[in-house]
Amino acid sequence: MAALAFLQLRRTQPLLERPFKAPAGKVLGIGGIVATLAMLFLYFPPSYGALKWPHEWVIVGAWSAGADVLFAVSQSLKTLRYKACRS
Repeated sequence: MAALAFLQLRRTQPLLERPFKAPAGKVLGIGGIVATLAMLFLYFPPSYGALKWPHEWVIVGAWSAGADVLFAVSQSLKTLRYKACRS
């Protein structure tokens, strides 16, 4: 997701001020997408390195659920701060 956002911002807002500009940005973004897809296909069945059911999938699910909770909390705090600033 980050690599896609990186490429989209490079394309849609090329003049945006950035504190750090990565060299060879397009190649870096495409490389990130390829690496992400490779890791996904490596760990999903029926590949050789597939995660074992159910133990390792429970761990993946727990990390994903934790990330969802943290995201929801951050969005709530952002909304509360926005409302406090508007008051």
